[in-house]
Amino acid sequence: MDAGKLVIANFKLQIWGTEDANPAASSCGSAVSGNHQFEICNGQFAITPPWGALELIQKDNPAMLQPMTNWIREYVTAQKAALDSIPASGVAEVIKKLGAALKEDRQIFVVGNGGSAANASHFATDLGKGSSDKLGRRFRVLSLNDNVSWITALGNDYSYEDVFARQLMNYANPGDLLLVLSVSGSSPNLVRAVEWAVKHQVHTVALVGGKRGKLAELADQTIVVSDTHYGRAEDAQMGICHMLCYAFMENPQWADQ
Repeated sequence: MDAGKLVIANFKLQIWGTEDANPAASSCGSAVSGNHQFEICNGQFAITPPWGALELIQKDNPAMLQPMTNWIREYVTAQKAALDSIPASGVAEVIKKLGAALKEDRQIFVVGNGGSAANASHFATDLGKGSSDKLGRRFRVLSLNDNVSWITALGNDYSYEDVFARQLMNYANPGDLLLVLSVSGSSPNLVRAVEWAVKHQVHTVALVGGKRGKLAELADQTIVVSDTHYGRAEDAQMGICHMLCYAFMENPQWADQ
C-alpha cells in the first residue's frame, strides 16, 4: 500500500452505521464511500483522508484485555479488603454521637481536602437533606470546605493551615461535633482545626487511612481504613459517610437512643 496512508490492522470498519468485518488475509481490493477511499489487503485497511464520519472499532482481543481485567480484579479485591477493615463498633459510636448532636441541637461540622472535601460535601448533603427529611428533624450540618470565597480570604490573609480552624472560631460552640476526613491523617489545615476544636471542647472524629497520621493522635475518636491507597481509602470513607446517613434514613428510631 502507498506510503502516507493510515494502516491499522485487526479492527472492524464501520461507515455510517454499516459494519464490515476484517476480510480474509489473502483478499485485496479497494472501495470508495462518500469522500473516503480505503483499500483492503492482507488483513489490513488503508484509509485515505479525510476521515469524516469514519469510525474505527477495535475488535475484541483477549490478549490485550487480560492485563486490564487482571488489574481490575486485583483492585476490587483490595477495595473489599479496605471495606472489611472498617470497624463496625466505631461507626456505631459515631452514629450515637450524631444522634446526640441532633437531640441537643448541636452543630455538626465536616471537612476534608481534595477528594475528601468532595466526600465531606456529599456527607453534609445526605445528612442535611436525606436523613433530616426521614426524621422530620433537621441536622445542623455544615461542610467547611464549601465556601470558596471565605477559604481563599483566610488562606490569603492568614495561611492555608488556618482556613478551617478560623471558620470554627466563628461557628463552633462547646459540645458541637467536628468530623474530619483525611487519607494521610496529617493535612496541616485539618490538624490545626482539630487542635482548635479539642481546646474549645468540640467533639472530634477523624476518618483516616492506613498511615493514621497526626489526626489519629489528636481526635477524640479515630476510624482507620487499613489502606494507604487514596482512591480505595476515600471510597471506603465515603462508604462510612453513607452508613452514618442511612443509619437514620433506614432506622429512624436510632435518633432517639
